[in-house]
Amino acid sequence: MPIKRQDIVNMVERMPAFPHSVHRVLELTSDINSDPKELVEVIEHDPVLILKILKLVNSAYFGLSQKITSVNHAVVYIGLNTVKNLALSTAAIGMLPRKNEAGFDMDAFLMHSLSTAAIAKLFTKKMHIQSRESFDYFLSGLLHDFGKVVFVHSMPTEFHKALLIAKEKGIPLYEAESEIFSINHTEVGSLLAEKGSFRPILWKP
Repeated sequence: MPIKRQDIVNMVERMPAFPHSVHRVLELTSDINSDPKELVEVIEHDPVLILKILKLVNSAYFGLSQKITSVNHAVVYIGLNTVKNLALSTAAIGMLPRKNEAGFDMDAFLMHSLSTAAIAKLFTKKMHIQSRESFDYFLSGLLHDFGKVVFVHSMPTEFHKALLIAKEKGIPLYEAESEIFSINHTEVGSLLAEKGSFRPILWKP
């Protein structure tokens, strides 16, 4: 018997919230009048966030000619909007359960998400999108399948069944999910985006 849609909505509501520091970063970077110094202070008070942001800033993705050693320099080099999205992406990736009851390959999932994000970033060059906005496309690619994480986190047994059905019948996973849940991971991702944590990030009023 398919799981009721309201059960899925409740499941989404029970997903872990982002840390307070991430929320504060998003608030500050959404305000054009905010002081960059305040943003730096918030990040510097979260050891995990600062380490992850500096690691990403110094990765091959940004290709900077010199190593960035402080959040202040990161803001100067890559801008407030990119720092905002880095905060969200590091928080999202940190939620991924590497070992799970669903038997879902999280390493393959992360590789697929990063590959999609990189391709989305390449499209921005073809479409002549301004560089300061291009990371929004990268982020969208990174999170496009995040509904799967909701299933893994909240309904691992049922999601494992969906994985088996997709493999045995040779059908797309979203079709197998619809058989089990009456909803697929793309729709769950949309519901998650409507949750308080995501709405002000992915859509601007």
